[in-house]
Amino acid sequence: AFLALVPTVIALAALLAAISRIGPARTTIVGTLEPLFTALLGYLVLAEQLTVRELIGGTLIILAVLTQRR
Repeated sequence: AFLALVPTVIALAALLAAISRIGPARTTIVGTLEPLFTALLGYLVLAEQLTVRELIGGTLIILAVLTQRR
């Protein structure tokens, strides 16, 4: 229960803090980067291998975020 409850509470608190500080629209754009950061952390910390499909997906995520910022 601890592993399910504590990360959920921390993530929700961080989300609510972000919404109050930078607004819901920007928070959503930043949230779009979560899969990219997860893949990068897996690569850096756990020595996971990134496939071509994942690299293309990461590139598309970055392009989408850059497009939304304009």
